[in-house]
Amino acid sequence: MDKRGSKHDKTGRTKGAKLDWLSCHVELKNGLRQEAAWKALKAGSRIVYIEMKSRFNGFNNGRIMASSRFLAEQTGFGNNAISRALKELREKGFIRETKRGTLGLGADGNGIGSYWHLTELAYLGERPTNDFKKWNMKNRNLSPKRGQGVSETGTRNGQKRPILVPETGTI
Repeated sequence: MDKRGSKHDKTGRTKGAKLDWLSCHVELKNGLRQEAAWKALKAGSRIVYIEMKSRFNGFNNGRIMASSRFLAEQTGFGNNAISRALKELREKGFIRETKRGTLGLGADGNGIGSYWHLTELAYLGERPTNDFKKWNMKNRNLSPKRGQGVSETGTRNGQKRPILVPETGTI
C-alpha cells in the first residue's frame, strides 16, 4: 500500500489481487452488435441477454438455466418485463428454449427454470446457428393483435390451456 493506505499502485491497478476475468466480463462480439436484430432490441432485452450469457461457462449452452424469477432478481426488472424480453429475444433469434420450466412450485417447494440455448454459440457439437442474422425488419415475427388469434401458454395438470385474445371493445 502507498502512504494513503490505498490498495492500488501508481497506475491505478489493484495490488496483488487475482481477478477471475471469466466471471467479470461477458463477451459481445462486434459482429453481433452490428446485426439489425441486435440494434432493434430494446435495452431491457439486451440486459437480459447479457445476464443469460454470463451464465454460460463454456460448456453448458443449451443447459443455461435461467428462470424468470432469477432474471428478475439479477436485473431488477419485474416479471412482466422479463417475459417481454425473453419473447423478444426468441422472436429475433438470439435464444431458444431447450427445456421448458415449471410454472408453479414443485413437490419440494421449488420451481424449475427453463433451459436456454444461445444461438450465437455452438450447441451439441454443431456450429452456431446465428438465427438472429436471418431476422430483418421486413420479415420480422409480429405478435398477433387483439382479436387476431389464440395463443397457448403454460400448462395446468399437464394440459395446455388456450388464452383467447378478445376483440377490441369486448372487455
